[in-house]
Amino acid sequence: YCSSKADLTGGTDVGGIAGKYYGTIDHCYFAGTIDGTSTVGGLIGRSYDDDHAPTVTNYYVYAEVLNGNETYRGHYVGYAHGTCSITNCWGWSPANKDGGYNGGTLTATTLSQDDFTMGRACYLMNGSSFVNPTWYQTLGEDPSPTFDSTHGLVYKISSEEYAYQIDSESMKEMVSFLVSEAGEYSTSVIATASLIDEYANSLGDMPKVTTREELYAAYKNIENLRKNVEASAAAYDAYEKAVQGIITDIIEHEGEIAGPDLEFLQTYLEDEIEPGEDYPQGSYPYIMSYHLLTAAEVQAETAYAKSL
Repeated sequence: YCSSKADLTGGTDVGGIAGKYYGTIDHCYFAGTIDGTSTVGGLIGRSYDDDHAPTVTNYYVYAEVLNGNETYRGHYVGYAHGTCSITNCWGWSPANKDGGYNGGTLTATTLSQDDFTMGRACYLMNGSSFVNPTWYQTLGEDPSPTFDSTHGLVYKISSEEYAYQIDSESMKEMVSFLVSEAGEYSTSVIATASLIDEYANSLGDMPKVTTREELYAAYKNIENLRKNVEASAAAYDAYEKAVQGIITDIIEHEGEIAGPDLEFLQTYLEDEIEPGEDYPQGSYPYIMSYHLLTAAEVQAETAYAKSL
């Protein structure tokens, strides 16, 4: 872990962490301004060469990267040789363009300044989660994230709003929000009923949480259950769309198709029928009324409905 907050000025090969570098950089950030005449980067001015290229991961740049003649000015690296590898990196810079040369692998996400100040960058850099985070930020005070855990624990309120926990009172507010949001989700989502029940019941211990360690332990299980519910919901949504597509096809070809097969299909689509010999998982109205099928079973039923 390393960090640098500074206003840097140099000539050639100027970078927020290193001017010229090879090796491994993991979990670092630079915040400030950088200025030079050539090969200037928010992270590294220049990777050493093809035989000694750096590997960089989990890094962010929150900086104004300047360069008088704009020769090899990069948000992340001014000049990266072919074997340079940069992954899971994030950055903001007011520069109009990234003029760095990248001959290697660069996987980076450039965000807006508002994304950093509002907490979105911090939340995304923690893997869109607040459980066991690497980055912290006291919103309204810190312009960008830090490794210091005495700062705020950032969590998502909505697509455009983030909040943070830093003391016992804000912990109560965070727990109250999480329980409320999860409760609303469990009553509105269409997914396997038993999974929704398990997810809703798991919220029972949340109000007892008073520390971050207790929060991480309690919410990790809730988070995993939520993913299971979301996977099931996706399967039910795909099934619903497939069936609606079948209904549309029948309407569009009315009069062109007839016979017992059509009657069998229409019964499946219109009547609520429990599982049996004709419809092993039940009919469409039955399946969508009771939500007893698992995600895998719904996917199989989607294929079955299409085959009809």
